[in-house]
Amino acid sequence: MLARCINLSRASFVLAVRPMVAHMSSAPAVPQRPTNMYARFVAEHYTKVKAAQPADTPNPEVFREIGRMWSEVSEEDKDDLQAEYDDDMAEYTSAREAFLEEGGDPALLQRPKKAKRVFRDKTKPRRVRPRARPRRARRRARTTLARFPAPPAGAAAAAARDRAPAPAPPQPMSVWTAFVQDFMKDREEGVPVTQAMKDASVAYKSISPDLRASLAQLVEADTARYHREMLAWRAKQEQAESTER
Repeated sequence: MLARCINLSRASFVLAVRPMVAHMSSAPAVPQRPTNMYARFVAEHYTKVKAAQPADTPNPEVFREIGRMWSEVSEEDKDDLQAEYDDDMAEYTSAREAFLEEGGDPALLQRPKKAKRVFRDKTKPRRVRPRARPRRARRRARTTLARFPAPPAGAAAAAARDRAPAPAPPQPMSVWTAFVQDFMKDREEGVPVTQAMKDASVAYKSISPDLRASLAQLVEADTARYHREMLAWRAKQEQAESTER
């Protein structure tokens, strides 16, 4: 019984496919459009150039070498290739007309169109669909908030800022820093900071000894200022630590 069913299914399949095969065999062959001159040149020299290159040479390098060879081809050789292309094109035209006269589908003669690439309008804001967090992520967020609560607000935040340690005094300036500060005072408007720093570096190499001495005095005074402020800052830090204890 099973064998009989299989035989019947095969017979029905043959009966269904036979008209299609007959139509395909009777349909005229679609003529192929001839290739242009450069494609013929590439097809002729690709194997030779590929064999002359190392085994690991990528295809872009091979085609680059063929392109260099094509630029060195004489006009006479190009005319011969053009004549071959014209002959093949004439044969294709006659075969195309015969194909249409035999009832061929004109759509088969058209070149396949490339799909148009759709570009997004970047001037419009991109819509981002909010994604729901999974249950595990929500549970982790609640655990994190429980372990690390949000900082206090209002009076508690002000008190916390008051208890925060005061910043250390700024470092004393050097001779170069003092020179740059004085140089930037006379900088013209519109000059970029980078260009002004380059100009300051060039001018710093040729400063006079008197100017260097005056800058050294400014540095000495600023260093003394730094030591005084540093002593006062350390005293405040020690007092704050003793109060907390």
